[in-house]
Amino acid sequence: MSAAVYASRRAMKAVLLEEKTLGGMLNEIREIDNYLGFSKATGPQVSKAFSDHLKTFPVEVREFEAVGAIRKDGNAFLVSGSSGEISAKSVLIATGMKHSGLGLEGESRLLGRGVSYCATCDAPFFKGKKVVVAGGGDSAISAALYLCDVASKVYVIHRSEFKAVEVMVQKLREKEKQGKAEILLGKKIVEIKGEKSLSSLVLEDASGAKSELAVDGLFVYAGGVPLNALAQGLGVKLNERGFIASDEEGRTSVAGFFAAGDVTGKGMQVITAASAGAVAALAAYKHVKQLPR
Repeated sequence: MSAAVYASRRAMKAVLLEEKTLGGMLNEIREIDNYLGFSKATGPQVSKAFSDHLKTFPVEVREFEAVGAIRKDGNAFLVSGSSGEISAKSVLIATGMKHSGLGLEGESRLLGRGVSYCATCDAPFFKGKKVVVAGGGDSAISAALYLCDVASKVYVIHRSEFKAVEVMVQKLREKEKQGKAEILLGKKIVEIKGEKSLSSLVLEDASGAKSELAVDGLFVYAGGVPLNALAQGLGVKLNERGFIASDEEGRTSVAGFFAAGDVTGKGMQVITAASAGAVAALAAYKHVKQLPR
C-alpha cells in the first residue's frame, strides 16, 4: 500500500494485486504501540487506516487476485493474475512471509481443532481455557499478551531467550506475576497429541527430559519463511535464508524488479516495511523514466 501511494504520487499508473485482503499479516496483529502516529491500535485498525488513505489515490486495487507467475517481456514484465495478464514496466514485490510452523505431525492434522497461527482470529474460541504460545519474537509475545485477557492460563514456550523487544517481555512477566501466564524457556514442543481436538503437548528440555502439558489450544509463532516463489520463477537472486537479495532502494538482481518488506528479511516491522515500500517505489519510478520510449 505504501509503495502504491508513492508510485501514484509520481503519476505512475499503479495496479496493486493482493491475494487475500489488504494489509496481509498486519490483520493478524492484536496490538501495535510503536508505529508513529498510532499510540495504541490493533493491526486491523492500522490496516484500515492505510487502505482508506490508499483510496484517495488513483490506484487500481485488486483484492483476492492471486499472481501465478511473472516473466520478462523485453524491457517490461508480464504479470499473470487470476483475472488476466498485465504488462508492466516495473514490478515491486511485497509478498512478505508465511508461518513456518513446528513441522510436527499433529500440527497440520489438528489445525483448526486446537492448533492455530492467528491469536487475533481464533482467541475467542479459547475463552477460559488453557493455551500455549510457541515462539519468542514480537508476534509471539504480542499474541500471548492478548490471550492473557481471554484464556484462563497462557504458557509461553521458547527453546532459548526471548527475541522480542524488552518492553513487551516485561509486560509478559507482569502477567506471569499475576498468574495469568507462565514462561517456559529452554523447552521445545516435540509432540502434539489429540484425536478429534488438541489434548496435550509433549515438551523436551535441553537435557532431553520430557514432560506432558495438558492444554486446549496451541498458537504457533515459530518464525516464518519468505514467500519468494514468484521471484524465484523470474530468476531473482535470493540470500542464503531464501529472502530476496536487494539493495537499500529495493533493487534486485533483475532490472526493473524491486522488493520491499518482510520478503527481503529486513526490519521485520510495520514501519520499516512501509518505509521500504515508499523507497522502492521511488526507485522504480527512476527506472521507468530512463527506459526507452
